[in-house]
Amino acid sequence: MAIDRIYLVCTKKDFYFARVALASIRYWNESIPISLIKDQTYGHFDTHELEKKLKVTIAESSVKNMGYYAKLLPFIEGSSSQSIFIMDADCCWCGDICELLKTETADFIADGYDPENRTVEMERWYFKQPSFNQKFPNYRYPGFFFNVGHFVCNPSIFSLRDFTDLLVWKEYPEPVHRDCFFHEQGMLNYLVAEKLSHGSITYRNIPFHRWGWDKELKSISLSKLKQHQPYPFLIHWYGKKNGLLSTLPVSSILKFYEDYYYSLLPNGTLKKQVSRLSRTASHFPAWLYETAKTCYYFLFKRKS
Repeated sequence: MAIDRIYLVCTKKDFYFARVALASIRYWNESIPISLIKDQTYGHFDTHELEKKLKVTIAESSVKNMGYYAKLLPFIEGSSSQSIFIMDADCCWCGDICELLKTETADFIADGYDPENRTVEMERWYFKQPSFNQKFPNYRYPGFFFNVGHFVCNPSIFSLRDFTDLLVWKEYPEPVHRDCFFHEQGMLNYLVAEKLSHGSITYRNIPFHRWGWDKELKSISLSKLKQHQPYPFLIHWYGKKNGLLSTLPVSSILKFYEDYYYSLLPNGTLKKQVSRLSRTASHFPAWLYETAKTCYYFLFKRKS
């Protein structure tokens, strides 16, 4: 599927990560249109510098405080029939994902998976039981679940009614059925499964992502990335963050793209150091804990 636009979702809390994510996209693809979905649930944040340097626009929205449901904006308020790629801020590309997926023709593309224990997985990440089964008894498991942090689709496969039946779209959106879904992830998995059961859409599973803690990532060569030699996936650091890139697995990759972003700015090296010091100061307890942990394991291994 030829991707026509990328939507990246971020808040004030993860904007430091969004800079890295957007820089990684631009590193591999200089022309794809990118729209930033600014969720202001945690407050306003300035994106003018990033918009200018990375050629990013702000997605128009009547709702500013979207919370968990921000990535539903293109479906609820958008009117385009172009194919879109929706991505969380805590991801980065290791190659051109647009190029990777351009020959696919399905209506919905995701990196789905079939868990060993389907019931446990469903109740942990997607649907709240027993309420979900009671209110949606016609749901049929399609053979996979998918994380909504990275997927491609044609938004026209969804109707506005699909979402108005599930969500009250307003400042701080509220689910119609509070006790059924784990936020937008459950809703999108339900809608895709429903449409597949009726044969109204097509689906393609493509393994185009890796979790940030996958051991495979240790073999990624920064020198290859610097030479624009791609890997066929993006990386997703799903989960809670402490505000510090350096404490995450394979943080060297994140710092590589952060370096690239600041290389585009006047006085970029200075701005980068100020940004890193500011984040360290803002999250000093986390930095102190991670530093102490690193020292402890270093000394422990030395003694053993």
